Amino acid sequence: MKKIILASLAACAMIAVPAQAQFTAKPTGGNSGSKIAATSTEESYGRFGVNYSSMNLEGDGAEEGFLAEPWNGLSLYWTSGKQILQDKPVFLEWGMAANLNFYTNSESEGEGKYKYDFDQLGSFVSLEVPVNIGYKINLSDGINVMPYAGLHAKGNLYGAIDSTVSYDGESETESFDFFDKDDVGSKKNVFKRMQFGWQIGAYVDLNKFYINAQYGADFGEISPDITTNAFCVGIGVKY
Repeated sequence: MKKIILASLAACAMIAVPAQAQFTAKPTGGNSGSKIAATSTEESYGRFGVNYSSMNLEGDGAEEGFLAEPWNGLSLYWTSGKQILQDKPVFLEWGMAANLNFYTNSESEGEGKYKYDFDQLGSFVSLEVPVNIGYKINLSDGINVMPYAGLHAKGNLYGAIDSTVSYDGESETESFDFFDKDDVGSKKNVFKRMQFGWQIGAYVDLNKFYINAQYGADFGEISPDITTNAFCVGIGVKY
């Protein structure tokens, strides 16, 4: 699946053939005729949207249980962009995203008085600051495509999972905190609070609205033998 996503984004980036700068003829006055003078305007914009996201934990330390499953979730984000080259549609974009990912699992065995239930509910909250470089391709009036690539800094604010066992009318809940050394076994296994990473993606602008897709990963490990990556798709408003 990831190979398909990356191939699609790469294909989108490959069609970003630089558009020719626009020129307009302006009279220079007198009897010397006219000159062809380049004209351009700098553009700036903002985006506000919501993404569906899938966070994945991979590596030798994440091969079973809740660490081996995707953590689905939502991202609420805002970005601001500004054209940085006068004669080409190259944009610098920066912003902030609040990410909430969650994990659920339920298992049951037996019936009646001897029924055994096992439920897990996990949540992971992070705050991300991305910086991207994009190239806008105008397809028609009000419809644009902008592939982009960039880097991000991310703060991991909260991560825990509650496991509840129910049997014979009684239940017991145990919490597991990714940032607690007692829960993860030792200080070296505690999840990192700060990470840096990269992302690639593309926007498709439809007048004031847009859709987008993005794939990214963090540099290094969040915990020994565990790396993180995420794929997201979303919709939003451009203003």
